[in-house]
Amino acid sequence: MNAPPPAEGPRAAPGSGEAPRPCGTAPATAAAYAAGLALCALVAVRRGTGPWSWPPLVLAAVSPYLAYTDLRWRRLPNRALTAATSLTLGMLAAAGLGTGPVWRTERALICGAIAVTVAASAALAGAGLGGGDAKLIGVIGLCLGGCGWTYPVAALFIGFAAAAVWAVGVVVVARPTPSPRTVPLGPFLTAGALLTLCLPMT
Repeated sequence: MNAPPPAEGPRAAPGSGEAPRPCGTAPATAAAYAAGLALCALVAVRRGTGPWSWPPLVLAAVSPYLAYTDLRWRRLPNRALTAATSLTLGMLAAAGLGTGPVWRTERALICGAIAVTVAASAALAGAGLGGGDAKLIGVIGLCLGGCGWTYPVAALFIGFAAAAVWAVGVVVVARPTPSPRTVPLGPFLTAGALLTLCLPMT
C-alpha cells in the first residue's frame, strides 16, 4: 500500500490573487508587520507626520509584507494592495478637503492613474509584469504623487534598475536566464519607493 501524501497547508483559491498561506509562516508575517511599523517611524522622521505624509506611511507599513509574500510565493496579495489603495484614497481626500491644497490630491490621483494604466498595459502586452505588480505600481504612484511629480518616477526607476541588476547577477552566478515570473519585483519596487522617500528631493 502506498503511503498517503503529506498534508499540505491551505492554498489560495485559483485566480484570487492571494498568496498561499502554508502552516508555520506566522512568525515571518509578524516580523513583516513589525518591520512595517519600524519603517513608518523612519519615514515619519524624514517626512513628518502631517496629512500629506500619511499616504507614504501607508506604503511604508505594507511594504515589508508585500516584499515577503513576493519573495516567498512570487505573488502580491490582493487584500493588502486593495487595503492600501482604499486607505490612501481616504487619506488623500481628507488631506485635500481638510487642509488643502486640493491640487496635491489631484496630482497624487493623476500619478496613480498614469502608473497603473501604463503598468497594466505592459502586463497585458506580456512585458513580464503580473497583475499584482501593476497594482503595486499604481499604489506607489498614488502614495508618492502627493510629494511631487518626480517621486513616483524616481521610485519606479530605482526599483526596476535594482531588479535588473539582480536578474543579471542571477545569470552570472547561477547561469540560468531568469524568466519574468521568477523575478520578484515587489521587494525592489517597495525598496525604491522607500529609498526615494528618504532622499532630499523637491
